[in-house]
Amino acid sequence: MSCLELGLRHSCGDVNSDAQYFVNDLPGVSVKKLANVSDSDYLNAVDLFNKLCRSAEITVKNDFITELSKKKKINHAYDHVSKTLYGSAVEPNTVGYFRFENISLEPFTKLYIKSVSVLFTINTDIQITINDGGTITTQTFNVTKGVNTLVIDKLFDSPTGSIEFTASGWETGLTGQSCCSPCGNANFTYNIGFNSYMKVDTDALICTYSNQLEYPFWWQFGIKLMWEILNTDRVNYLVESNKAQAKENIGNWANTSMSEPGEYWSALRNLVSGIDFKINSEVECSGVRLAKFI
Repeated sequence: MSCLELGLRHSCGDVNSDAQYFVNDLPGVSVKKLANVSDSDYLNAVDLFNKLCRSAEITVKNDFITELSKKKKINHAYDHVSKTLYGSAVEPNTVGYFRFENISLEPFTKLYIKSVSVLFTINTDIQITINDGGTITTQTFNVTKGVNTLVIDKLFDSPTGSIEFTASGWETGLTGQSCCSPCGNANFTYNIGFNSYMKVDTDALICTYSNQLEYPFWWQFGIKLMWEILNTDRVNYLVESNKAQAKENIGNWANTSMSEPGEYWSALRNLVSGIDFKINSEVECSGVRLAKFI
């Protein structure tokens, strides 16, 4: 369900009547204009309204996350830095596990395990059991002698969880450190390691700021409608007579200039500049506690 909403005043009944912003209030936007721009794919004003809302929402979400990244308020370079994780080597024919306790989650982040690396002396099967705060899932992998990278692709919803490994044929007698990211032959000295990072929960982030995002969303809807006027296959007087104005509106509303941005970019950048958190999306292994292997 979308956290962003716009309204449309319509003689047959308003759409999203409790919305904060109505597209009819944009300069030059009306139900009549929407109806005249509608084509064979979108047969009426409401259909076109819904289509433009979906398109505008995607654009606003992407631009919002990009602007946050530019301002270093979130970091997308997740797993490029090698970290160190300490623990004891798994003994042969035993069950080993990583246990994550009190994961220090920054605003709008979750622990994401991308993959697990395991070192075996034989070809065998390994079962991995993932406990995400009580929700348990299992995966089985066929592994070969040597280092194997197993794609886990798990986003933890709970600040406490574990990954358990059941198999025979563990490599033994290893000492030193295992790795957090990246896990490869060069720095893999234990028989289990994992690639992980703190992943930004963009849906939660956008929903939290939805009230403020609806203003740039409103302008982005107008921009999408102006492009629709320029590209529609409908040929009528209203469409043709509004094309020059549509071009002018796009130039004004979507202007990306830093010194004199258009209404859309001004609203979005002002919102981002007022956000005071900073997310570090690199997981610090010292904050992810490794229980002893049993």
